[in-house]
Amino acid sequence: MGGQHGMRGYLLQTIITVLDSLSQSSNWQTVTIEPNDESEKVDIKWELNTNKKKLVQVKSSQNTISYTAAKKWVAELKNGTLAEHYELICIGHTDSKLNETSDIDGVKIVKKPLDLDLLLSNSIVKLDEFYEKKNRSKLQATIKQILVNSLNFKLGHDSIFGKTITKEDFDNVLLNWLSAIEKYVSKNPFIQFTGFDSEEPILTIEQIITSNFLKLIGWKHFSKDFTLDYFDDKLVSNETAKVDYYVTFESKLKDNTTNHIFINALQDYKYPENARYEIRNFIKATNVITEDFKAKRKIDTQKSNGVFNILFWISTDNDDINKDFIYQNKEVFRNEYMELDQHYFLVDNAKANFIISSIVTAKNFREDLPVKFLYPITEFNSSFNKIGKRGTQLPPEYINTNILPIIKENSEKISVLLFCSDPYNQENLKKIIWFLIRLTSGLANEYIVYFSDYSLDFQNEVLDVLQSFDNSDLLDKVSVKKSLFVETLQFAELSIPTIGDISSTIEAIQSEGELRINPIFKEQLPYGDILKPILNTDKISAQDLKIFLSHKGIFLKNADKRKLMDLMVSLLFSPIELENFINLINVKERPVSSIPYFLPAITETPISEIFSQIRPNFENITDGLQAKLNSPVVFSSDPDQPGLFLFSSHVEKKDPTKHIALNTIWEPIKITYQKINGGFILNNVETNSKDAKIIANRINTIIKEELLEHGHIADQTTEIKFSDFTSNTERVNFLLSFNNIASSNIFIKQDIKGLKYIFDETKEIPEIYKDRTEKDLIILFRGKKLEGLRELSEDLFKEIILLEEITISYNFEIKGVKSNLSVRYDFSDALKIRPIEGTFRSQAYLHKNYYVKQVRKIADLEKNLNKEVERLKIEKLQKFGKI
Repeated sequence: MGGQHGMRGYLLQTIITVLDSLSQSSNWQTVTIEPNDESEKVDIKWELNTNKKKLVQVKSSQNTISYTAAKKWVAELKNGTLAEHYELICIGHTDSKLNETSDIDGVKIVKKPLDLDLLLSNSIVKLDEFYEKKNRSKLQATIKQILVNSLNFKLGHDSIFGKTITKEDFDNVLLNWLSAIEKYVSKNPFIQFTGFDSEEPILTIEQIITSNFLKLIGWKHFSKDFTLDYFDDKLVSNETAKVDYYVTFESKLKDNTTNHIFINALQDYKYPENARYEIRNFIKATNVITEDFKAKRKIDTQKSNGVFNILFWISTDNDDINKDFIYQNKEVFRNEYMELDQHYFLVDNAKANFIISSIVTAKNFREDLPVKFLYPITEFNSSFNKIGKRGTQLPPEYINTNILPIIKENSEKISVLLFCSDPYNQENLKKIIWFLIRLTSGLANEYIVYFSDYSLDFQNEVLDVLQSFDNSDLLDKVSVKKSLFVETLQFAELSIPTIGDISSTIEAIQSEGELRINPIFKEQLPYGDILKPILNTDKISAQDLKIFLSHKGIFLKNADKRKLMDLMVSLLFSPIELENFINLINVKERPVSSIPYFLPAITETPISEIFSQIRPNFENITDGLQAKLNSPVVFSSDPDQPGLFLFSSHVEKKDPTKHIALNTIWEPIKITYQKINGGFILNNVETNSKDAKIIANRINTIIKEELLEHGHIADQTTEIKFSDFTSNTERVNFLLSFNNIASSNIFIKQDIKGLKYIFDETKEIPEIYKDRTEKDLIILFRGKKLEGLRELSEDLFKEIILLEEITISYNFEIKGVKSNLSVRYDFSDALKIRPIEGTFRSQAYLHKNYYVKQVRKIADLEKNLNKEVERLKIEKLQKFGKI
C-alpha cells in the first residue's frame, strides 16, 4: 500500500470509529483501534454492553470494490479470530452484486462513499446529537469541526499503541472539552457575539461581533462601509478613508440635537504593543468622512449636532479581557490630529465587557420585558417631554461608562437596575444608592445594584448601608446582586425618601476651594447639573478635564472649559472615577521641588531659535517605567515669559494590584529652559515623583545631546551639590542669603521658619555644644524669627554645622492680595546619605488665605511668585560664584 493510501486508510479507521462511537453511543463498553491481541486483519474491536465482541475491518479504494474482493476480506477477518459479531466496512464504489449484499458468511457488510468531507460532516451531526442528549450547549459549526478533528487525532494517536478506550472515558473527553470551551466563552463575551451559524458566511468575526454589539445597545439601524478617496497633503499621495458603520438618531441627553455616530471596528487575537498607526488612521478616516458628510449636508451644520467618532477595538485573547488598552494608548490621541467639533472614543475590552455584561444580565431579569436605558435630566434635556425619559438606544456618551442605569417596566411594576464596574465596598454602595434615588426621582418600585465581585458574604454590610439612610422602605426595596447572576425578587411599593436641596452645600464647597474635603464627592455621587458648580471653579482647568476624560477613553481637541463642562454634565461617573478626579485636582495642593541645572552656552542664539533648530526624539522616554505622561513632550514658549521654553504635564502611575477601574496617582512635571546673564542656559525641573524625575532626566539628556550636536553648549552640566561649597560657613551663608530680599519687588517681609543641620564630626566642637553632638543626630528647628538665634551670627557655629535646609516665609502684597509664600531651600535630604551629598533644590507653598481665594486665577499668582523665587536662586548662586 502506498504512503498516501496508507495514511488515508488510517484516517478512515479513526473517522469510522468516531462515527460509530457517536452513532451507537449507548451500546458499547470499550473500543480499540489496531488491537494488539487480535489478528492483524482486525482494524477495530468493540466490546458491547451485552458482553459480546464485534470485530471490524475497514477497506477503502478509489477503484470499484468487487464482491469477490469483499468475500476474500471476510474470510481473512474470520480466520483465527473469535467474536459474536463481524463487520466489513467498504468505503468506495462497489460493484452491483456487492451493492445488493448486506451479509457474507455471517459478516455484516457496510458500504460508505469515499468522501472524507461527507464522513466528517456526518460525524459533526452525530456530535451535535451527542451533546443534545447530554443537555449541553449548542456549538458553532467551526467549533464542532475542531472537536471532531481533535477526536480523530486522539483516537489515531491511541491506535499507535493499541490502546483501549472505555465508553466512560470517551464521553468524559467530549464533555471536558466542551466544558473548557464554555469556560473560555464565559470569560470572553465577544466570542458569544460571533453567533452560531452565521447566515452571512462572508462576514468576518470582527464584523459579526461589532454588528451584534451595536444591536445589543440599540443601534440596530446602522449603515455600513463608507469610503472616500482623497489626496493627503502631508503624505503627498492619494489615500482612501473608510468608516465601517454609521448611525444617526435624536440625542437622548440634549434637546433639539442630532447624534451622528461613526464607528470603525478592529478585532485582534491579542492587542498590539504599539497602536499608534491604527489610531491615527482611525482619526484621519473619521475626520475625512465627517467633513464629507458636512459638505453633502448629511450633517446640517446650521443645526445642533453631536459628532461621535468611535474606535471599537476588541481582542479575543482572554489575557486581554480586563486590559486597560485605553490607558496604554491615550497619548496617541493628540490635538494636532483631531478636529474641534468632534468627540473621539476608544472602546476596549474592559469598557465593552462592562456594557455587554450589564445588558445581558438585565435581559435575563424579567425576561419578557425589553431593556431600556435611563436618560438622566440635565439642563440640556429638561423639556417637559424628556422628564423620566428612557429608551432602547444607549446614548453614545455612555459607550465608555463605568456606571449604567437600566429600566425593566410594565404597567404593574418599574424595576431600576444599576450596574457599576467598581469593586463592591460599603462606601461605593452608599454613594450609588444616593445616586439611584436622586436619579429616578422615586419612579421605581424596586432597585437592584449590581457589582461583578459581589457575594452573599456582604449581606450584613448592605443592611448597614441601607439602615444608614434612615428609611425603612429602602430595606424592602433595594437589593444588591452579582452581575450575570440574576434572581427576580418581588417588592411592594416604595416610598422614596426626600432628598434635600444641596445647592447650599455646593456653594460652601466652592468657597472653600478644596475638593479634598468635598462632602458631595465623599458621601454622594454627583452627576449632571449638580456637577457644574463644582467644575466651574478656578481650581479646575480645561486641561484637568481633558486629562480626566482621556482615562474614560474620551478625547477632544477642544480646550474651551465651558464646552468640556457641557460634556462632563452629560456623563455618569462611578465612585472610583470621581475619587481619581479628586486626586488629579488635589495634586496641585502638594508643593513640588524645583531643581536647577546650568548648561554653559557658547553661542548667543536666542532660546526660541535654538528650540526651532533641534529635533529631539522623545518616543521612548517612559520605557521600562510603570508610569505614563499625560501628554506628548512638546516645548513651547511661555506667553507670559517669552524667553522661557517649557513643557508641563502630569505623570500617572497605577496600582496593578487593584481592579480595572484603578486608582491613579498624578504627579506634576514641569521642565523649563531659558538663557540667563552670564552665558548659561538654565534648565529647571519641577516635580516630586521618582518616575517623573527619571523621565525629566531622560528628556534633558536628549535635549543636551541635541544642543551639543548643534554647537549651542559646551559638554558640561552644572548642578549645585552639597559638596560644592568650600566650607561649612560658605554653605550656611549661602542658605541664609535667601533671607535677604533687598532686590525683590514682590516680597516685602521675610521670616526664617525652619532650620535642619547636624554637627560636623570632623570638627572640634566647643564644650557649649557637645550636649547636641550625639552621632548622626539631626537637629530641626521650627518656629518664628529663627534669624534671631545667636548662633547663626557666630562664625564658629557656622563652621561646625552641616546646614542642609532652611525654610523662609515671604510676605507679599500684589494688587491688594496679601499672603505669604513658604519656601524651603535644601539639598535633597543630604544628611540622610553617606557620604553626605545632595542636589540643591527649592519647594514653594502658597498659603491660600481669604485674599488668595478671591483671586480669579490662582495659578497665575503662583506662577509669578515662583518666578520670583527662581530669580532669587540665580541671584544667590551668582553671588556665591556657583554659576
